[in-house]
Amino acid sequence: MKKEIKNQCQRNYINAQMVCQHHLTMGITMYGLHKRILKRRKYLLMTESERIKELESELALYKPNGSVALYYELNRFVNGTVSIMRSQTLESLLKPGKDDDAKKFEKMMALIKNAKEHVADMADIKSKLRLSGDQKKDEEDMPFIESIAETRK
Repeated sequence: MKKEIKNQCQRNYINAQMVCQHHLTMGITMYGLHKRILKRRKYLLMTESERIKELESELALYKPNGSVALYYELNRFVNGTVSIMRSQTLESLLKPGKDDDAKKFEKMMALIKNAKEHVADMADIKSKLRLSGDQKKDEEDMPFIESIAETRK
């Protein structure tokens, strides 16, 4: 069985090389085609249990609620920015040393500006989704209608 699959993969590879030559004239990169061919070859050579594991890992990417995950990723970014700010002094930002980047101050100011925007976005997301601040509790499955509907007052 594996020998048949290997022969099929070799035939597919040779056919793909001819297709690649055609696609190069059409403006499609050979890298993209080879990447797809290698992925297909890998899939054909996998055992059923390996295929199941790979598909489960791909499915796991779609399970978390994206908007809730976005809130906590923004929170992580803002906390990282704050820790960087705490490790720097104003003097070290204004007078960089010989080994420091000349644009260190501009980069820090850009981080602060982005963090301010993220805090505003986080407040909006938190109020719309009625998040509690407990990531595990918030990432539990929430009915779709509750995630988009607003309560009446």
